[in-house]
Amino acid sequence: EGLDIYRTEDYERAIGKFKKAVKKDKNFAFAYDMIGISYRRLNQYEKALKYYRKSLDVDPRGRMPLMNIPIAYSLLEDFENAIKGYEKFIEIFPDDPEGYYGIGRIHHIVGDYENALDTMMKSYIMYNEQESPYARDAEANLGIFYRELKESGQLELFRRMAKKYNIEIGE
Repeated sequence: EGLDIYRTEDYERAIGKFKKAVKKDKNFAFAYDMIGISYRRLNQYEKALKYYRKSLDVDPRGRMPLMNIPIAYSLLEDFENAIKGYEKFIEIFPDDPEGYYGIGRIHHIVGDYENALDTMMKSYIMYNEQESPYARDAEANLGIFYRELKESGQLELFRRMAKKYNIEIGE
């Protein structure tokens, strides 16, 4: 019922249904995840974090809460905890490019171009290896980084990172 209601975007009612589900089964990690996502849709990020953590209490390796925790922190503009969240995700899912992509975006927001380039290029390579359409998103971000570094006279950093990953850039 909760999922059906969630799909109608009535997040408040969906939360009520998901809370009934966890009342019946305290180990229902997916219901905690959905409560967290519903609160995030309502821009209630602190509440979302609370339920993502409850999900992790049930399943410490839960992909959904591990991916959503840093997103919630970034929406709160708590970039330090967003980075820590992505690092935890990467620790558990080192072969998933989503973590590298996410952390690359956060490093860019805080102006850490070296780490932004390193992780975004890694995600770009991984997405391409998986033949994922998300490779284009990583490529678009790299284009933004390139332009910004060119404008600030720091293009050598981009070139160095591209060389590290054997990425050819057409200048």
